[in-house]
Amino acid sequence: MPFWSKKRKQNTRLNDYDAPRDVYIEPTRRDIPSWLLPLIIFLLIVLIVFYLAPRITTSVIQLFKPAAATGDAVLDDLYGEETLVVTESVANLLADDDLKSSRVAQALYNEPVTQLKEQTNFGFTAVRLRDGTTGYMFSDQLTDYRGSVEPAGHSYRLVITAASRRVMSHASRGTLVAEVMMGTELFADYRGNGIYRVHLPGGGKGWISDEGTVALGIHEKLKPPADLERYFVSSAMAFHKVTRLENGLSIRGASSSGIAYIAGLVNGVDLPRSLASLYTTGTPMPFSRDAETGLLSTSDLHTGDLVFMAATVNGSEAQEMGIVMEDGQLLMTRRGSTSVRLINLDQEPELNRLIIGIRRVLPQR
Repeated sequence: MPFWSKKRKQNTRLNDYDAPRDVYIEPTRRDIPSWLLPLIIFLLIVLIVFYLAPRITTSVIQLFKPAAATGDAVLDDLYGEETLVVTESVANLLADDDLKSSRVAQALYNEPVTQLKEQTNFGFTAVRLRDGTTGYMFSDQLTDYRGSVEPAGHSYRLVITAASRRVMSHASRGTLVAEVMMGTELFADYRGNGIYRVHLPGGGKGWISDEGTVALGIHEKLKPPADLERYFVSSAMAFHKVTRLENGLSIRGASSSGIAYIAGLVNGVDLPRSLASLYTTGTPMPFSRDAETGLLSTSDLHTGDLVFMAATVNGSEAQEMGIVMEDGQLLMTRRGSTSVRLINLDQEPELNRLIIGIRRVLPQR
């Protein structure tokens, strides 16, 4: 065999080893984590319940509300430009537009007040409360935004019956927006599982639990319960041991007259805020005194009655007031005391002798 043929055959063998071969790469398998699908489902549920559902519900309510209403007047605004709304949990009403002025009453969060056309010192606004009480409030505790008190666009009117409740920024794990006191009224446009979405004074919305609240129709009045006396004194007892505050009406500070006003408000009974007005409210009840001791018999007292005392034995003007509890004790704020207390008249003969009147203010069934 020629030399060149042998050499070519050898090169052929070498080329067999050098020839490129096809390479197969098995694709990497990517398994979906077992926790990913449940997480996606949970996030979708949260999105639907707390974001989409309230908006869809509100839209549907707005579509059907005019048809269900008795007339266009239901959708009209109740308040005009002279109405302002309280933005503080509790706001003082002062006798004068002066920082050192005395407190004549208090207003609650989201309470509408009427602005009076009166020139005042800087930082003050002259207003009239719903019961006709007039005075001065700090301007920065009021807003001219009335969306939170207008029934139109809402489905529920909430009355806070607990000592206080929290309004949160979100339905779940939100931050505190406001702490509202007993007697506060809020309007809600959506109800979820144990929660309401409420309109806030100044704009914006918040969430509040249905615990410690009564939900009404937007124009529905709160009706007194069947066992009114028991509910009335139970609401009043929420103020036991609260700090005494002249003309106060919340757990941040209260007076006897303020307690009676709020206890009536959350139980469907319209009572005035002031001690003087309460002294002329309801029915005066006769009472007798022991000829020897001059003491009033506690058997003349009825649960829920208001008992008024003068400053002196021969006085005729009411200076203090107590609310009769179920056991006959009085819940009251005595002058010189620092808190709301229960008092047993049988153990307080000096206070007993100061009694000048008993008023039955709760409607009898």
